[in-house]
Amino acid sequence: MLNYTICKVDIPFYSCQFSIDGPSLNGHNVTIHAECSKNVRAEGRDDYYFLELYMNADGYEDRDFLIGLFFGSKSMSKKDIDKRITEYIAGQLDEGFPDLLHQYFQKEHLMEKWLDDTFS
Repeated sequence: MLNYTICKVDIPFYSCQFSIDGPSLNGHNVTIHAECSKNVRAEGRDDYYFLELYMNADGYEDRDFLIGLFFGSKSMSKKDIDKRITEYIAGQLDEGFPDLLHQYFQKEHLMEKWLDDTFS
């Protein structure tokens, strides 16, 4: 057995989910997960927080990474943080998002097929 040390890292963390709807999704239920933490290397140039966005859809629990970026300042309120997160999400929902969603479903279907073939 390999020898590991596991240490909890105590960094404040904020997580929230956003439900996405619209005709471009063709009836699919999409959830965007936002995970926001303090940037321990912040230098004060709109980089106090680090945001990661993930998506999943139609009941599949596997999340696909969308983007990670630094933003914000220490003085931001939770309302300000949520507003910026919403803006970053809107930036991901461009013309290419339906293709990204299609690729997500292809990956999930391939994984289901592999699981069925391997464990049935």
